[in-house]
Amino acid sequence: MNVHFSRLRSHRYFPVGLFLVLYAFFYFGNKFYTGITVPGNLYSSFLDQYLNYVKWFRHVLLEGAAFFMRIFGHSTTIHEHGVKLENGYGVQLIYACMGFAIYSFWWAMILAFPQTLKNKLLYLLGGTFLITLLNMIRIAAVGLVFNSDWGRQHRNIDHHFIFNVVVYLILFYMLYRWFNLKSPSGPARTE
Repeated sequence: MNVHFSRLRSHRYFPVGLFLVLYAFFYFGNKFYTGITVPGNLYSSFLDQYLNYVKWFRHVLLEGAAFFMRIFGHSTTIHEHGVKLENGYGVQLIYACMGFAIYSFWWAMILAFPQTLKNKLLYLLGGTFLITLLNMIRIAAVGLVFNSDWGRQHRNIDHHFIFNVVVYLILFYMLYRWFNLKSPSGPARTE
């Protein structure tokens, strides 16, 4: 069996297959976990009360967004699913806007393709931090823009799409750098 796994790992498309498996695991795993921490069919009150990382992460994003809003001189109030400005306008942070699909992509890419452990840790943590920071800024910007007259008149702007495009462009640049680092199997390709 070890010989078969070794041959499989040495196949040139192994990292692509591993990426797809890891992406599916992270993406659908997050969806499943979120589902069992929301009252309903397969609800687990223990996981919801003690191990609900989705609720914790939502709070981290909202605290960060409130921090950026306060930099621009606004008083904020954080509630379970959103952040409000002093005049009552605010942002509701739904599951789709928390970035789990982007994290799933990033984590799967970094873990699937060969690289040194040091580089994997650097890019895994650095990319995760960058995605989180950009999402906090996006949430704050949405709250501040929609707090203005112009923003209320242009509520149809798809900030989710714009955020995804910006983050994926940054991540693709980081992946370009990633694939051109020295890998464990030798130096990077030269152009």
